[in-house]
Amino acid sequence: TKTAKTTLTQIEQLDQELSVSIKEMMFTFEDIVDLDGNAIREILKSVDKNDLMLALKSAAEELKEKFYANMSQRAKDAFIEEMQFLGAVKVKDIDGAQRKIVDAVQVLAEQGVLQLGESEEMVE
Repeated sequence: TKTAKTTLTQIEQLDQELSVSIKEMMFTFEDIVDLDGNAIREILKSVDKNDLMLALKSAAEELKEKFYANMSQRAKDAFIEEMQFLGAVKVKDIDGAQRKIVDAVQVLAEQGVLQLGESEEMVE
């Protein structure tokens, strides 16, 4: 929301570290779409495939494609095929799986494996 962004901007001006912590806590499953390919591959390595299938069940096509693009063709085909066999799934199960993925992403971020929020500018 606009209010949240304004508040975050104000916090950022006062306390950079606090604003980064808040952004990480506000990270949602849908925000994964903004991560780069390296981050997606790290997520693929560290999460349970069945959780990911459930989590992606109701996800936007763009987010699904982000994961598919970082899988081998064979893994992608198998993943999509298995996902089609899932059938009807409870919304609470999807929400739970998405939460697990977000938790895993946050652990990877804490370990420094990937970066959430605004990525820092790099100079070679």
